Amino acid sequence: MFGLKGVVSDLNRDATKAGGGLSSKAVAALRIHRSRVGVLGVVLFAAVLAGVTIAAYLALRQVGRPSDIKIVAGGLGLSLGTALEMLRRIWKDWSQTGLLLILVEDARDDQIAGLLEKLSARL
Repeated sequence: MFGLKGVVSDLNRDATKAGGGLSSKAVAALRIHRSRVGVLGVVLFAAVLAGVTIAAYLALRQVGRPSDIKIVAGGLGLSLGTALEMLRRIWKDWSQTGLLLILVEDARDDQIAGLLEKLSARL
């Protein structure tokens, strides 16, 4: 599974199987997930920025052909809305993972297991 829900469910499954060392596993898994989501967010932001720049360049270069400008603007409108929604979800996942890391870093294994159980039910 992808996303924070997948990480939490995997950690919850590991918590029921193994007894000790849950805090180090949880911190490592959450840090890896947060870095992957951060990289994905940066790449998507760069792609959105490149798309907007290319569309603006094409629109300004082809001033005499309004039909092409309409096609570029229409395509950009569809893809930009989807990309911005993906960026919003990535930002939310990244920030929730950061908050969970703050909680998990100094917690005991039994506290982490209880937290993961509650989060698995809610996510």
